[in-house]
Amino acid sequence: MGDHPTNAPTDNGWVFASSRSPSRTSLLVALAVVIVIAAGQARGAGRDTGSLSMGPQAMEGDPKVAPGTSLLAGYDFTIPGVHPAITVEFSGASVSFEATCANGSGGGTIMVAFADASYVDAQGSSAWYPSGDQHNPAVYQGATTVPDLCSGGLVRLQRGGTFTATVDSSDPSRKVNVRWHYSANGTSGSWSGTTSVTPAALSQGGGE
Repeated sequence: MGDHPTNAPTDNGWVFASSRSPSRTSLLVALAVVIVIAAGQARGAGRDTGSLSMGPQAMEGDPKVAPGTSLLAGYDFTIPGVHPAITVEFSGASVSFEATCANGSGGGTIMVAFADASYVDAQGSSAWYPSGDQHNPAVYQGATTVPDLCSGGLVRLQRGGTFTATVDSSDPSRKVNVRWHYSANGTSGSWSGTTSVTPAALSQGGGE
């Protein structure tokens, strides 16, 4: 019966309709499948864009600093394994600290922003760039002055900070291992844990 046409009267006569014609429900189902596939492809296209976020992390314990104190922050990176010479670029990098007040209520956000920078990781190198030494000035790419968030009182950084950046590479097939740190009022500047990021492809002319 499913293969026989069904008849329906109209003002002008009879219309013959095949039961094989797709129903409205089947068309909607097919459309839904297409939408799901397209959404999955869109999600896939947005992956591995080089976006990096680490934290919040507090590597320096509970420092209490006066307004006007210099707050330094920075990062370094390495590319594991055997690899050719690779250019790596960090852009839009910053560290955000959610500070509180040692004397009670108050506080706010302290931001340390970094200039965009590119580095060449030498062929086969396992070194950290620009340096693996946490005391080297080259790994403190940003600095700011602690603002007066506490009416002249000490500002607490016990919550640590969050490091964010976009990482591009001339060889995006190879992961980049990144760590960051900060120092205020002479604290040691200990490194964070290491996070691996799949970089985005460095555009032509990038890193120059």
